[in-house]
Amino acid sequence: MNNSIFATPVVSARFTKDQLVQAATFLIKHHVDLVLSDTAVKSIGNVRIFSATPICRIYQNLVTNGDLEKFLFYNLSDFTGDIPSVLTAEDVTVVGSILPGVNTVPALINKSWINITPIAKKDLYHDITITDTTRLSELVVRAALCETYTKATVNWLSYNQMAYVIEFYASVISSQLRNAFNLNPQEKNFIATLFGIYMGQMLGTNDPNTWECPPLMMRCTCFGSANDIGEVVQAIRPYRPNNGKSLMDLVQICNIISECGPLRMKKFNRAQFYTFLCSSFIDSQTMMIAMDYPPYWVLQMLRVASGAKNPVISNYLKQTNQKSKLVGFAENIITTNIILERLG
Repeated sequence: MNNSIFATPVVSARFTKDQLVQAATFLIKHHVDLVLSDTAVKSIGNVRIFSATPICRIYQNLVTNGDLEKFLFYNLSDFTGDIPSVLTAEDVTVVGSILPGVNTVPALINKSWINITPIAKKDLYHDITITDTTRLSELVVRAALCETYTKATVNWLSYNQMAYVIEFYASVISSQLRNAFNLNPQEKNFIATLFGIYMGQMLGTNDPNTWECPPLMMRCTCFGSANDIGEVVQAIRPYRPNNGKSLMDLVQICNIISECGPLRMKKFNRAQFYTFLCSSFIDSQTMMIAMDYPPYWVLQMLRVASGAKNPVISNYLKQTNQKSKLVGFAENIITTNIILERLG
């Protein structure tokens, strides 16, 4: 299910359809002053990046492939009037091809939008200079992940890559909750399976027949055997609409945990979930979005593989000694050129 970032609970609570329409109208009206020209975008691509982290290498591959022109870069530094809040939000990547409330998206803004205002300054000749190349790489890679996820008609990533994303997502969350609630292995696996189903749905198809137990789950090894997965699926069926053939969300998962999980999680809810999984992160809003939006989750995986600190993910890797496997995933993303291929 290729959901829009504006369908996630965190972002939808912050921005309405009217605000998106306002932002789109604003960009079109002031595009001469705000949107970078092709020449300016090419000059950004010429900025040398010496880091060899996975994210920087993916960025360099995008530059080499001439893909920067597929994004809309804008700079708000010189604008003195009121600016729509959507455009100033540093933690939200707008995918212009699916703007809620906009029926026909003009070609000018039918790209993923990248706000370079925080990392751009102009020199004496009014040319743009990038002040943080690492952040630039992250912004472009984030936009590429969002764009390709939105456009994907079959598989966003390869089957093995998506299976690992599901395993990593479910394992990180269930390990964090195990630490918080002293879960035993069976309780932890039950919770991991719930979140595995959720991520499997977000990476799966629109076919309702696959929603109860996404086929990608069977490619994962961390949930036990097919029978183990089936037992969880059957146990939670009464708590899901349409006899299990329904899409999950965090509220439903938390309700199922409070009903079927250990007694000490009887009052577990989404607010507690965010507290345990996101509150320790400096950019907690981005981490909260990642819980419901695969491109942001994969970005967090790539960031940590590139050396960035994420308290929850880093703690999981320290406890399980799985850092090399995560780095291997990042290397596989690079060597398969999957993002470049999906970007088209």
